[in-house]
Amino acid sequence: MQSFRLTAKETDVRQLLADVFVLYVKTKSFHWHMSGSYFRDYPLLLDEQAAEIFAMTDPITERARKIGGSARPTFPCDHDHGNPELSAVN
Repeated sequence: MQSFRLTAKETDVRQLLADVFVLYVKTKSFHWHMSGSYFRDYPLLLDEQAAEIFAMTDPITERARKIGGSARPTFPCDHDHGNPELSAVN
């Protein structure tokens, strides 16, 4: 497996992206577990908010690439193992 070093900016952008995903999942969790007299109103609001939060992920990832980072996942993928069909991803 190839090792590479991240700059401070890349680390910060990756941390921001991770935080946005956590916020998205927590927002969806509130949506899924809503009950009570505001059952209809709050899930609609939370769905809208979750969509806006999720929409932030692409610009953050693009920013990481602009500063010289990569959008590579931190888990093994086919392109990590020499799959020629996915070599363009790298």
